[in-house]
Amino acid sequence: MVDICCEELEKIDMKLNVMKSQVVRIGRSHSKAENNIVIGDKTVSYVDELTYRMVYFVSKCLSY
Repeated sequence: MVDICCEELEKIDMKLNVMKSQVVRIGRSHSKAENNIVIGDKTVSYVDELTYRMVYFVSKCLSY
């Protein structure tokens, strides 16, 4: 799916900046190991939390 997105972005003269990209898994399976996502020859890093446009994302499943 990532390859398809990169191909479509390339068609409109855009590309992903892998150095600024991160992956966060949200929910019960947040700690489950997954395959690496590779764009070109670079691997996108998995993180437990990130901020995007002043919105804070956390991978953990919170219990109340």
